[in-house]
Amino acid sequence: MSELTGEHFRRCCVATPPDLADALVQVLGDAPNLRWLEPCVGQGALLEALQRAGVARERIRGLDLDPMSGPADHLANVSRGTEFLTWARATHERFDRVVANPPYISLARAPKVARDRALELRFRRITFDRRANCWAVFLVSSVKLLREGGSLAFLLPAAWEYAAYADKLRRGIGRWFSSVRVVRSREPMCDNVRDANVVLIATGYKRASATVQRVEVKDVREAIAALTLRHTGPTRRLPIRPRVAPGTELGEILKVRIGTVTGDASVFLLTEEDRLKHRIPEAALRRVVTRARQIKKPWLVRSDWELLKRRRERVWLFAPHSDDLLNAEVATYINECSPVVNKTAYKISRREAWYRLPTLPKADVFVSGMSKLGPVLCLNRMRGLTATNTLYVGQFEGNPKLEERAAWAVAFLSSTARRALSRIARQYPEGLMKVEPGDLMRIRIPTPVRREGALGAYEHAMDVFTTQGSGAASKIADAWLLGT
Repeated sequence: MSELTGEHFRRCCVATPPDLADALVQVLGDAPNLRWLEPCVGQGALLEALQRAGVARERIRGLDLDPMSGPADHLANVSRGTEFLTWARATHERFDRVVANPPYISLARAPKVARDRALELRFRRITFDRRANCWAVFLVSSVKLLREGGSLAFLLPAAWEYAAYADKLRRGIGRWFSSVRVVRSREPMCDNVRDANVVLIATGYKRASATVQRVEVKDVREAIAALTLRHTGPTRRLPIRPRVAPGTELGEILKVRIGTVTGDASVFLLTEEDRLKHRIPEAALRRVVTRARQIKKPWLVRSDWELLKRRRERVWLFAPHSDDLLNAEVATYINECSPVVNKTAYKISRREAWYRLPTLPKADVFVSGMSKLGPVLCLNRMRGLTATNTLYVGQFEGNPKLEERAAWAVAFLSSTARRALSRIARQYPEGLMKVEPGDLMRIRIPTPVRREGALGAYEHAMDVFTTQGSGAASKIADAWLLGT
């Protein structure tokens, strides 16, 4: 997808529901001498909430990159056509309250002026690269604009809880404020979005540090109740440095990363029928799996991949080497695709030639980052098979034997591992869970004390997993790990 321009920026901002906007303002509180900042005004839902709370216009500063005026601009001192990150870097203004629903777009797609300022930002050893998202940069820039004792309320995506680019931010915020509350919804808080949300409330900037209090709710109604102290559900205090759980961190034995990013699947991924039609030699292709449904089993062998090929699945990845370019059919395919391939895609635009893929990752296991029952490890038993970026691939440290790999896969099905997954998974309304590679590798799983019989145990557990669910499979995994 191409980079967003300023005039399209507002399309990536979602309106805050009025009741939630009121709750965000209410939880921060007001006093006659306090100054407020709204860094991404949009259509003005938060400005309207400030008016309802009795905050005078002259005490509110609002900004928005969109030059078109909004219906609530008269309620504050609003600067339109102003990019917040650039303004924040230059301004001498400071504020007592910041309330915001920032844009949720990656820096790679943000307007260039915003991206450049984001990459230059430095705060308490926090920096960002193009893989980060605008919401995180808006949050850090807003913290920098607070007076001592100031407070902020931000409506954020669920990525607050798992995104690797926000890790230092999550760990640091409890040290910057005297009170931090996180209200996490399992369903979206805003209309026309699929993702769950987080409300972050941080008060008492530069005062005594605090632990982070977290409460999980179902929806926006329960979130508002939690913010206004009417929620009666359980809360959990999250220490800044959590105690280390027993077992082994998955990242110690398995490095997980996203599969090969093509940039344009319509050109790079082919069926066997496509390959024969274009007469592309197998040497110019790589064997891949591309869908979660293709790895719903304990392991993959050559016959499994051949079956996918016969079913006309896209299991070939166009990945020619230099020698392959001398082949007439390969050269013809490149010439035919060159006018239609999406050369503006971020990954393709950074390549010397659009068809030259980076080194393809070795895959000892395949993992689906998005599923209803949670991720499992599909052992790769086919030489040369890898995956595209719709899946994750994992490589074991030290090249262990197959039985040992299966033992770790059983441990990943254990009740301990599934509980850890449930705490970090990003929840979608339709019941899907998504887990990022970095968070997967931080999960602690039981350390297997035996290897014999692991393949059979894993095959049995995975059969139960697909027919009876995660809970039943965990009981089998736990029993095998305990030797019962």
